[in-house]
Amino acid sequence: MTRISGNRIIEAPCCKTQYSTPAYGSINLTAHEFWTDGRQVGSLFNGDGGLRRCACGEYFLLHMCDHIQTIPKTPYKPRAPKGWQSTKSNWWSRFWGKPTLGDYLLNYDIRTDEEIQAAEDALPPLTPYVDDADMPDVIEKSAKKREMQIIARRRMWQYLNDPFREAYRQHKQVNPDTFPSYAANEAQKENMLKLAYLLEDGYGPPWLEVAELCREVGDMDAAAKALLRAGKSDERLSEVIQQLIEMNYSGPARFRY
Repeated sequence: MTRISGNRIIEAPCCKTQYSTPAYGSINLTAHEFWTDGRQVGSLFNGDGGLRRCACGEYFLLHMCDHIQTIPKTPYKPRAPKGWQSTKSNWWSRFWGKPTLGDYLLNYDIRTDEEIQAAEDALPPLTPYVDDADMPDVIEKSAKKREMQIIARRRMWQYLNDPFREAYRQHKQVNPDTFPSYAANEAQKENMLKLAYLLEDGYGPPWLEVAELCREVGDMDAAAKALLRAGKSDERLSEVIQQLIEMNYSGPARFRY
């Protein structure tokens, strides 16, 4: 399962503003739906690429930040009731199973409301997330930052496919053995092609993702060539994309692992 083990205090690279962000002890990558364009619906982990917006108006990626410290998560303890300090540790209390003074000190949160509020106020604010609808602004402001361009264009690719997903679900309920018609518009094609070029321009391109982009653009020959270069990075997804290429189908598709 996804488990938060505390808080990381980080410093934004643009203006050195400090933020807090969850420190994960474990991550669950399961989801309700997996799609060939990478979208995961109902996932227990936020796959947003670590993109955040700074208070100064700039965007940054979490891994670009300086790590200041990690504050471990304290084990959960119930709040001690008011007046716990007056608890009597006599035989009669122990007989009835009531908490003793020692029990309160060891197993309860004995801080005052003011102390708890002060501890919360001492943490910097959480890093502000960026909505999918803001990806055009991210792309414009990070024109010279290749990694941010990739993440923003990938998220915009998935975001622009979202309206089709509902039509896909409705179609599959009625005709589970067929696929609904799909045609990417010019804005979608432009974004997908630019994303594919960015991915191919790096070291060790993710050819499986490139193959999917080419397929959704409608270039099945380029998709097949990219798929051959992908190797066995994800055999299940490779199998699904191969089947869709053979069907000459360009729409994003839902599949199971």
